[in-house]
Amino acid sequence: MSSRSELLDRMMSALVSAEYTVPDWYRHGHCRLGALDPDAWFPTTPAGPDAERAKRICRRCPVTLDCLRHAVSDTDLDGIWGGTDAIERKAALRRLQRRA
Repeated sequence: MSSRSELLDRMMSALVSAEYTVPDWYRHGHCRLGALDPDAWFPTTPAGPDAERAKRICRRCPVTLDCLRHAVSDTDLDGIWGGTDAIERKAALRRLQRRA
């Protein structure tokens, strides 16, 4: 399994590649301000202190909904996106599917 740093490196590589255009909203995210170590956005324990701190930053971010929309559209994303971790997003999607 890849380390969080390797995951971040792959994500950043994709962001700067010619195949991927960084969405405008991403540039305005609080995660880009450097308040946390980049690894904090990819915690090993979703309920740990790093994850909770990252989620608190997300909740005050002006692009939270855009970020969450992005994370929900790409179910393979790990880490904290739109104030949620992958487990929370998958659980929410399952609940929505059951209601439909």
